[in-house]
Amino acid sequence: MSRSERRGRSLGGVRAWLGHHLETIWLLGLLTSAVALGALVVKL
Repeated sequence: MSRSERRGRSLGGVRAWLGHHLETIWLLGLLTSAVALGALVVKL
């Protein structure tokens, strides 16, 4: 196996992992922004 093949495989793994966890990441981002927005509203 060549070096570029190995890199391609790990990149594919990362892409697959991202696709698998995209909903979780999106929900975490939504939660974070909601908390930040809530903190801003409380400060005002």
